[in-house]
Amino acid sequence: PDQQALTDYITQNRDGFVNVAQGSPLRDQPYQMDATSEQHSSGQPPQATRSVVPKFFQDLGGAHPSTW
Repeated sequence: PDQQALTDYITQNRDGFVNVAQGSPLRDQPYQMDATSEQHSSGQPPQATRSVVPKFFQDLGGAHPSTW
């Protein structure tokens, strides 16, 4: 996987979450963000293809938390 592109994508999501959380009024429940990933590969080394699938969960206090 392209390490820099993956890092940029995760950083962009984190920064957006922090901006919304900091700009929102205080609430009785904490804001939540969780990031996980799944790794997949196909073929045999050295031609094997490797992929990373990031998954994000965010709870910013809306009616429904988001997962993507």
